[in-house]
Amino acid sequence: MSSLNAIVVPLDGSHFAEQALDAATQLARSDGATLRLVMIHEPLTAWSSAGEYGDGSTALSDLTREQDLAYLEQAADQVRNATHLEV
Repeated sequence: MSSLNAIVVPLDGSHFAEQALDAATQLARSDGATLRLVMIHEPLTAWSSAGEYGDGSTALSDLTREQDLAYLEQAADQVRNATHLEV
């Protein structure tokens, strides 16, 4: 059986995705792999019609990006603190 180097875990803030994180963490611990947490961030301007969000669409998109990054960092910290895995 081959050893894994890294496991990519897609997160979206849902309970279902976090269950996948638990499973990936167990696999990484048993195989000595690194976890890579990812989240897709699509700027609001990519799917909104012109002017739908007014002049604040860039600021709102930046805010949601910051929230996404904070969520990923919090998830990574929880895994690191509980398991001492590289995340």
